[in-house]
Amino acid sequence: MCGSIPLPKWAVEEMEKDPDLAYTDQWGRRNFEYLSLGCDTLPVLKGRSPVQCYSDFMRAFRDNFKHLLGDTIVVNIFSSSFLLLYVVFTVY
Repeated sequence: MCGSIPLPKWAVEEMEKDPDLAYTDQWGRRNFEYLSLGCDTLPVLKGRSPVQCYSDFMRAFRDNFKHLLGDTIVVNIFSSSFLLLYVVFTVY
């Protein structure tokens, strides 16, 4: 890992059952620290999609820390120096 938060055990277990869920680069190298972008909307995590799981996680974060946050949450998701993604949420 490169300083990132590890995937939950239940997600890793699903990737062990189906290695195609792991992120795979253009040369076919798999990285089991990240889920494939190709399965974002597929119910591959115990019947739920990665996007559903991530949405629930961010909603729970917002609900639990709303009293400490302003109107906008900016999340920097940094993956091993090859993927940088900023996600901006408006708090409702």
